[in-house]
Amino acid sequence: MESIKIPIKGSFDHRMISGYAKIIGDPFLYQVKSEKQFKHLLHHMLNVIEDLISDSILIESLYDCQTTIIYDVLVTLHMIFDRQKIFKQTCEKSMETNDLRILKLFAETLESQCNDAECDAIRNQLINPIYNQIILEAKRIIINKYVTKHTFIVVDKFDQTMLYHLNKNIMGFITNSRVNHKDETIAWAYDVPVICTNFIFNDNDYMTLVGKHHQLIMYHDIKKGIKQHALKPTKLEMHRKLVDLYNLSTTELNLYHGVYVESEYMIITKGLMANKREVYEDFAKLFELMDKDDHVYLKLPQFTAEKALMIAPNFRTEVHRFSILHEGIMNWLFGVTEAVKKYKPNLTLIIPNLNSADNLLFWEEEIDIFKSLIGNDMAIDMGILIETEAALQYCDDFTDIDVAIFNLDALIEEYTDDKQQVDTKFLMEDLRSAHHIYRVKQPTKHLVTGAKPNMIQKFINRGFRNFIIENKDREESSKIFESWELSRGKFKKSV
Repeated sequence: MESIKIPIKGSFDHRMISGYAKIIGDPFLYQVKSEKQFKHLLHHMLNVIEDLISDSILIESLYDCQTTIIYDVLVTLHMIFDRQKIFKQTCEKSMETNDLRILKLFAETLESQCNDAECDAIRNQLINPIYNQIILEAKRIIINKYVTKHTFIVVDKFDQTMLYHLNKNIMGFITNSRVNHKDETIAWAYDVPVICTNFIFNDNDYMTLVGKHHQLIMYHDIKKGIKQHALKPTKLEMHRKLVDLYNLSTTELNLYHGVYVESEYMIITKGLMANKREVYEDFAKLFELMDKDDHVYLKLPQFTAEKALMIAPNFRTEVHRFSILHEGIMNWLFGVTEAVKKYKPNLTLIIPNLNSADNLLFWEEEIDIFKSLIGNDMAIDMGILIETEAALQYCDDFTDIDVAIFNLDALIEEYTDDKQQVDTKFLMEDLRSAHHIYRVKQPTKHLVTGAKPNMIQKFINRGFRNFIIENKDREESSKIFESWELSRGKFKKSV
């Protein structure tokens, strides 16, 4: 059959990626096929209810709103489902008619437990958050459970929660609906293509995304996938940027000097605050895969208007509005702590959103609490993320830090005027001054994140040696690194 070229829109880079189509329909119609599947889905439902109980406490602590009724009903529901009485009886009746739509049964059971709600508004508060989160969890299970080969997931509507703990074989998402900017931005951070097209696919259609030409090619004779350029060690330090464990098992970690983890994405895409068990499992897997000498730069979760929690959209991690002992953050913190205690990684905590040395003093006190939790026998280095004009120009005020990371994406935005023109010359001068400070006056390891391949050579020429690389840029960047390695020392001036 001849190749079919399908024009597409969406969020993707210039790579070629191949895979098979997998159509995910309405999870409400998903039928349980065995008792094992029933128990598996029930286990995940219990986890969601437990997380919602935790988050109801979080919401109550953040805002002056009535959550007692929601909390009581959640606890009651947990007892019902944990004992599997009412729900199991409903399922057994449905098995007789071969109707195993588990979410339909769950909704009916939930409805029956909320009949005594005082009013429709309260009733909606009880049903909607629980049911919506169960739907999200069901989608994630259906999307991830049975994918064993490179696959493009075809959905009616894409949202960021589909990215949480994503199966490594999922190459991207295809939808016929418009993707909002926030979901598209999160997907871009995950390096997961989101493709928009009205073309009607069938299960197991084989296709290749040709991002450079904004096309999907179906039924082609090209070899499946493309050969990736192998990274080679150089005197330059290369660190892998991570937002989750997506694709981590296929990443050539031994060819990197370490990783930089933007941890908030692991919470944002879940839709709820992290729980200790999942956080521990995530970081235990990461630490276990890495050599002891590899660096782990772990940025504290950073919640902003653009990167907000679904369950508490107004929660922020800004200086003086944040406490490391907050209920929601403590779940994340204890999970990381337990993983650090067991695996003892070469860890540096990175503090975001700083403008002055006073901000750093605030965070130092918070980090001291963290250190006391993991014990005095373990040294934890502390670094900063420089992402504002003030922090860059007064970077010598940040003393007694182990690492500084220049966030180029944020700095470019800072140096953009009202006419959307970037003062590149001014920015590069400030970066060069900061580089001199950290290289000579206050010797401190410093890295650049957000530099595109066409800019990396400029940074190398100005003396920068440590970079954080996104997966989509690794091939082109590695060629630049290797070229520098081959030419090193060949152009010295004669005396």
